[in-house]
Amino acid sequence: MIIFEIYTILFLSFWILFFMRISILSMSVRLLDKIETSKWMNKNFPGVSIIVTACNEESTIESALTSLLNMDYPDYEVIAVNDRSTDKTAEILKKLSKKYKKLHVLHIKTLPEGWLGKVHALDCGVKKASKKWMLFTDADVHYSESALKKCIIHSELNNLDHFTVAPRMTAGSFLLKIMFRTFSFMFIFIAKGIPEIFRKNIAVGVGAFNLVRKQTFDKTEGFPWLKMEVADDVGLALMFKRAGAKTDFAFSIMEIQVAWYHSFMEMVRGLEKNIFGVSTGYKLGKAYIDQLLSILLFCSIPAAAFSDNPVIILMLALVLFFLVLSAFIHFLRFNESFTASLFVPFGFILLTFINLRAGILCMRNGGIRWRGTFYKIEELKASQRVRTSF
Repeated sequence: MIIFEIYTILFLSFWILFFMRISILSMSVRLLDKIETSKWMNKNFPGVSIIVTACNEESTIESALTSLLNMDYPDYEVIAVNDRSTDKTAEILKKLSKKYKKLHVLHIKTLPEGWLGKVHALDCGVKKASKKWMLFTDADVHYSESALKKCIIHSELNNLDHFTVAPRMTAGSFLLKIMFRTFSFMFIFIAKGIPEIFRKNIAVGVGAFNLVRKQTFDKTEGFPWLKMEVADDVGLALMFKRAGAKTDFAFSIMEIQVAWYHSFMEMVRGLEKNIFGVSTGYKLGKAYIDQLLSILLFCSIPAAAFSDNPVIILMLALVLFFLVLSAFIHFLRFNESFTASLFVPFGFILLTFINLRAGILCMRNGGIRWRGTFYKIEELKASQRVRTSF
């Protein structure tokens, strides 16, 4: 009985602190949609090179690029890097390049030894970039007409070197909404909730939108430093942090959107390539421990409901209060599903399950397959730069 009470009190304490922290942090997160553009009315806009990498993106690339090419921004180019696509991506890019003079298409036929496909494509795009700023984005991200203006204005006025934006993630199923809210809560906590003493190797970067000052980028190690890094977006942010650059991040409500995954199982398969390495450093035992801890964390909430200990009952009430409060704030600030946010504790179990499954597959196969290429686990571990586990 004593062991049960200690277990319940310990894990309920975590939930109280976590959701209380999320409630506070969510109120202070910057929203891209709220950035004012009036202060920039009489100034020239700097040039921007937008680098979009694509591998077999025929279902999304036309609409995504069209949203980019129709933005209300005076000086920018779009560099689309076709990374060995075998579908109709090349045909779509050819058609769009005839229509839009701002679109420049680069085709990659072969992958050099010792490089991940996407990182190599990003590196090739950088070599073609000619503007003051570079924006790294994906082939399924959609932009409003004013999105780039707001980002550049914020970056220039605050003298930033790196600005990243978490896009609005559209979801069809309720289960997917739970997972997106879980990622959102974790992103806020990692970005703003971890004490500075633990932040030496922690940086915030989002593949959907990483805006960087080219002059500062040229002072970093560049993509060769990340050539085998599966979390290239976070790795990019880490490079800028190592260079002492000034960075910032924001959330987007409507300005930038992406249908990250269309189903839960698509997410499970999609995260096979990177979640295991980033979260555990390719250590399967760590994945098992994370799965066990997430189950214990989740079970502490229903277990407390059967306790007659007044301290535990009070703590359960506080957990539920701060869970509802964080969900409500998330709904008000980000216009996200209130109900789905209430299931974030369950989302942790699902996330660690995805991680454990990815780990088992990675260890069984001896590596991962990404963009049609197999990468051995020894190669990935030797060149790993990003780890969120600590």
